[in-house]
Amino acid sequence: MNTLYVDIVNRAAVKHLIDAVAADVAAANVSDVDGVFGLSAEESNAELGLTKLDLTGVLTAASVWPEASLDGLDTVIGLLGEKATTLFGGWDPEITRDRGVGIFSSPHVKGSDALPEPVAARGFTFPEGSVGPDSPRIGIADTLIFEHPDLLGHIEGESTASPQASSGHATFVAGIVRRRAPEALLVCKQVLGPNLHDSWSVATRLVEFVDEGVSVINMSFGALVSDAPTPLRRAIDRIGTNAVLVASGGNYAQNRIGTPNLYPAFFNDVVAVGSGTVAADGSFELADTTPDRPWLDLVADGVIPVGLFLEGEVHFVEPRQGDVDFPQPYASWAGSSFAAATVTGEIARRMSVDKLSAFDALDQLLNGEASDIAPYRRLS
Repeated sequence: MNTLYVDIVNRAAVKHLIDAVAADVAAANVSDVDGVFGLSAEESNAELGLTKLDLTGVLTAASVWPEASLDGLDTVIGLLGEKATTLFGGWDPEITRDRGVGIFSSPHVKGSDALPEPVAARGFTFPEGSVGPDSPRIGIADTLIFEHPDLLGHIEGESTASPQASSGHATFVAGIVRRRAPEALLVCKQVLGPNLHDSWSVATRLVEFVDEGVSVINMSFGALVSDAPTPLRRAIDRIGTNAVLVASGGNYAQNRIGTPNLYPAFFNDVVAVGSGTVAADGSFELADTTPDRPWLDLVADGVIPVGLFLEGEVHFVEPRQGDVDFPQPYASWAGSSFAAATVTGEIARRMSVDKLSAFDALDQLLNGEASDIAPYRRLS
């Protein structure tokens, strides 16, 4: 999809520019490369302060400027800027594009060498604790979660009673938080799925947490892009100081020299967590898959020998083809997604046990006051 983002207040002006460029394209009588250029759909979100504009015929419009070295959509943005200079006396409304479309994903889809493996039995006991009116509310922004028997009474929000492959990731993440903080209520929101993988879909669902009263939001996903996705940036800004934002630091260290940054982990106001082993003295060693990046904030163990998963045959499309049978609803898995969940769970635990605010609990972790979570220091 060829998608542009503009401030809501500039929506009418940009639509006027699109119409003006469409008229120029029609007058130029260029070949109809991919359809007639114009606006095909629009959607606004007041919480983000943005309008999403979907275009058709982008390559047709770009052919008006054949000497351009940019791709089709960047060429169109340039044409819109030129038209703004002509029509608006030099005023050029900000127009951005979604460079992250299609690459928001959880590790079972892409971005990780590890995939869940069946485990015969749970093999551990959850700490005692139940959800009550004073329980911390913890947001889980992930795939649609499976109503696992070990999560009943500990989750609210969007869920499914029918196991599906994509639900395994959210279920595994929630199980880690539940094991750390049995008194926490996990508020689950689906931001990833078969038809949810662009920054607009993720951002519009993230801002819904503002009205959910959550103190922490776990975001075990990311997009490797050169520019910060505008909708995601707006969502992070909108949430602001309402909640601690925790994100996975990525599983792309191997053979990825010179890769772009990972969002939302790269944002300054998001706690970026890498996977690694942490020693008793606070020293750590990053996992082979975790990138050594200065924007990491914390390191936690992302190798989980047993966690909550689906039961029955699970079909994996990428990178491993075929069905895998899970005789019990448990699995082993590894990745920075689960290191992030460990940090989220520890913050929630300190909120419950020590009656700290989420931000005070985070400060303790950043100051090294945990046995299995370490502040990140640039490796030499």
